[in-house]
Amino acid sequence: MRKIISMVLISMLTLTVISFAEESNYKIDVDGKLIEVDENFDNTVDVEVDGVKIKFKDAKPFINKEERTVVPVRFIAEALGAEVDWNGETRTVLIDQDERHIELKIGAMEATVNSEIIKFDTKAEIYFDRTFVPLRFVSEALGAIVGWNGETRTVTIDTKTNGKEEQVESPKNVEEMIAVIEDEELKEVVKTIPNIQIGKDNNVILYDEENLFEWNTIDIDIDGATANDPTTLITVYPTVYDDYSILKEMLKVYYPTQYETVYEYVSGVIEQEEYTKGKAEEFVYDNRSFACAKGEMAISIYIGGKANE
Repeated sequence: MRKIISMVLISMLTLTVISFAEESNYKIDVDGKLIEVDENFDNTVDVEVDGVKIKFKDAKPFINKEERTVVPVRFIAEALGAEVDWNGETRTVLIDQDERHIELKIGAMEATVNSEIIKFDTKAEIYFDRTFVPLRFVSEALGAIVGWNGETRTVTIDTKTNGKEEQVESPKNVEEMIAVIEDEELKEVVKTIPNIQIGKDNNVILYDEENLFEWNTIDIDIDGATANDPTTLITVYPTVYDDYSILKEMLKVYYPTQYETVYEYVSGVIEQEEYTKGKAEEFVYDNRSFACAKGEMAISIYIGGKANE
């Protein structure tokens, strides 16, 4: 009889674990606790490393009460080639990757990276016996580049380029850039906007107000349309860039008569406190679609192809 009861209890525990592993919908309540919610609410996000989606076994990354993406530390660190350890006495997460050493103390809004103290605006916390850490901080501290796709709610992590500086080629003059760019509208941007350089390929241009083009100084990048994808993506980094007058001139290339309206909408998205949840609302100006989304790391502006194309 005891054996039967034990087997029943084990089965119940197993089902509970499986149920949580499949549960992906949860949020922070008013008391700061992580709670499960119904299927109509989803505060979780997906994570891709070098184009490959990470499968989290028992807890997915989510957006916390500070509107920051947090992630189970072991899965993300190991996906980036790092080792994770835990100091129970000090309640500190230890992450090591080659010559990088990171220490994050639970509940603290700062971390130590190779003896340097780095402050950020959220903290590592323990939920469901799993340690969640700020995704962007950990990824960038391990040398990766972090991006955000607002439409699919996916954080993208690039480990193949060692910092943004490798995406920037040696400076070219305007004529040289126009000669290699295929997208005609990108060419127009290069002609009218100063401090522009070619990005990681000939379909990407970068704007740096200070004309430094280092990994942490890029203000705006534009991914031009291609034969397979007519959408142009403009990404603005508000943490770096705070004067958006150049952005208005860029938008004028794509919306020649209604760029003021588009710019006003984008400015509102930039200034709003909350991040865009779900798919961004789509509009049509000058016979082409437009959408704008605010993510944790950047503002994404989606420009559709021309109606006659």
